[in-house]
Order: sequence, then structure tokens, then C-alpha cells
Amino acid sequence: MVVSKFNINGVIKDGKELNYTDLKVLTQQFINKNNHFPVQSECIMSNNLPQTRIINKILKDNKITFNDFCNYFGKVKHVRTESKDFDLYLKKYKSKCNELGRALKLSELVNNSFGLPSGKWFIDNCPDDIKSYDEFIEWCGFKSNKLKKDKNFVIEKLIELQNKLHREIIVSDINESNLGFSMIAVTRIFGGLGKAKEEIGLINSQRIINKSQTFSELKNDLKIILLSIKEKEGRNQIILKDISQTKYVEYPSCATRYKNQFEKHNEDFYKFVESYGLKFATNGNGNCFKFDDGEFTKSFLEYKLSCYLKNELGLIYNQDYFRDVRYDTFSDTDRKINCDYLIKHNGKQYYVEISGMIKPCYKDKWKETDFKSHTKNEYRDNMILKERLFKDNNCSYFIWFSDDIHNEVYREIFKKSCNQ
Repeated sequence: MVVSKFNINGVIKDGKELNYTDLKVLTQQFINKNNHFPVQSECIMSNNLPQTRIINKILKDNKITFNDFCNYFGKVKHVRTESKDFDLYLKKYKSKCNELGRALKLSELVNNSFGLPSGKWFIDNCPDDIKSYDEFIEWCGFKSNKLKKDKNFVIEKLIELQNKLHREIIVSDINESNLGFSMIAVTRIFGGLGKAKEEIGLINSQRIINKSQTFSELKNDLKIILLSIKEKEGRNQIILKDISQTKYVEYPSCATRYKNQFEKHNEDFYKFVESYGLKFATNGNGNCFKFDDGEFTKSFLEYKLSCYLKNELGLIYNQDYFRDVRYDTFSDTDRKINCDYLIKHNGKQYYVEISGMIKPCYKDKWKETDFKSHTKNEYRDNMILKERLFKDNNCSYFIWFSDDIHNEVYREIFKKSCNQ
């Protein structure tokens, strides 16, 4: 009879000797080597992994579900359970809700990292006659998650948001984390964001675009925008969104209108921009930039954040903030993964990850979203792992999406955190 032997960081054990700590080490060794969590067919001795039967026994002896074991490594899976587990998962569900201070949303239970089954499972297995997830929430003793916001509340929040942003509100600003409601509420009450702006009297570029403005006035506004970006923000690369969402002129216009007006008057829009010492970032190495201090940014998002740290906060690269910081310098992970920024400011330190691959429309549900792209799913799993490492090591951290950088939301977030 062949006895299975396993190498746990140089220590050889047979299958019967393995404990839960050994299992974690063996799994992590496999992930480090293969860059993915092992599937069932890969749990064989030639991969230095025990069979599924041994894994399940070790987990059962330690009262750990397979899903929780996957979650430990940042791997999100559906929880498959039997109805007899209802009380166990109900207790876990309530504990997580109490931790958050609210009931979990239905979308948060899809491919979740909490080790919980889906909302439908809770509805189907509830001992009482529950017909909807909202009824289940109330059955558990929590307040309903239904967003039926009244008009005055929505108006007040939109005005507060515009004053906070110092610019026109765009659709990606309207989300539950910013306002406590989504675009669904705005559309239900007003018929759309544009109509809401008209009724409330908010900045509305569509209305401003229709304002009669001479080409000379338009050029002067563009000149003010370009000089302000260069002098106040201290950068010489821009994207079209910088012009469309500017806060430096009374009547901001969209970049397309500027371009069209230049073309109509037989003038070169891009040469005009370059005449003020600015150039547009483009795909490829146009998005890369090397600063005089040696810092190298690989995207426009990084470039914009680094300019803010240098020029507005006065921080010094490799002294006050650092790039590509290894996670194994502050956690016990064996994964060779880097954090985008470590910022030290006002006696505090913050880790920052810029999630450029995940679109802003997923920012409230990125953890449970199953993307069509295998690369994006791996990226998501890595981000889940990174966030867990931040939390496990009590780190102050931010995960920012592209719209947080483009819309300069990060300024307010960072300023508020530093002043706490």
C-alpha cells in the first residue's frame, strides 16, 4: 500500500498526520506556484496536495466549512448547503448584519465572501412562510432594505453632493455609498438626472451648452481651464474628462463642443492645448510618466494621484509615500503581491489600491460579480485577498476606482481621513 507523503515547508508528513495548519500551508504553496486556487482534480499527491476526502475530514474535524476555507484565500464560491444547516447559517447571517449595522443586501449574498448561502436559499429554507428576501430581512428583526426615498430627501442629498464636489454631478456619482440611494430613485422621482438638475437648479452642462457663447469666449474659458490645471494642479498631462468636468470656469462645457467649435473655425484644438504646455495622455506609453525624482507611473490614474501627493500635499516620494509595497512586509502572506501606494501623512499611514481594471459601475458589487473575463475574475479575487490582508493586519486603507480619481472624490476622502 502506497502511503501519501507531503512536504510542508520542508517537513514531511503522511496524510493521516496532516492538521488544519498543514492544509493551509500546502494550499498556499500550490497557489504560489500555480497562481490559482486548486480545483478538485488537482488535489493529488503529485501536486503535493491531499485528496478531497482528507481535506473534507480535516475541515470537518476543525468545524470549518469548505466555503470558509476558500474565503481564507480570497476565493469566492457559492455556498451549497443542506436545510439542516439553516440555524447555523442564520446565526452567521445575523452576526454579519449586526457587524455592518444593517441587513445584507440580496446582491451581497451572490458569490459572497462571508461564507453564506444565497438569499433564495434563506427564503426557501426559512421555517415560516416567507415569500421574498425583504420579508426574510424583517423576519430576522432587521429593517427593510427597500429604497423608497422621498423627494425632499433626494433633493437635499443632491444639493449636498454638488456642494461637496464643487462641480456638476454625473451619473456615476449617484450611488448608495455617496447618497444612500441609486439612480433608480432619481429616475423614479424626476424622470432622470437631467430633469432633476433642471427642477432643483443644479449645475447642468446640457443647459449650459445651449447658452449662446462666442468662439472667442469659448477659447478664453478653455485657456482658463488649461492654465488652472497646469498651475494649480501642477501637471502637464490631461485627458478629455479634465476639460468636460472642470471646476475652474463659470460655464463648463463638454470637450466635444470645444473640439467641434475649433474645427468649425478651422483651428487646431490639440495645438491650442499644447500651446499652454499640456498634452493629452494616450494609450500605450503616453499613459506612463517618469518624474524627476525617479517615480514611474504606469497609468493616468497613478499619475494624477501622484501629482496630488507631490504638488498639493507636498509629500516626497520614497520618504513620505512609497510605491509597489510588498504585502509580505506587513502581513504573513507568501504571495508575491504589491500594494500601489503606502502614504505617510500627519502621523498616520494609509495603503491605497487603485482598481483600474474593474469599471466604476461595479464598485458597489465588485466582490460578488462574476465577470465574463477570466482575467477580471482573477483580478477580483486578488483584490478580495488584498482587502482581507488589510483588515487582518488592522491597516488603514482605500480601494479607489477610476471615477474616484477622475472625479477627484479621493481628495475629499483623504482629507476627511487625515483630519479625523
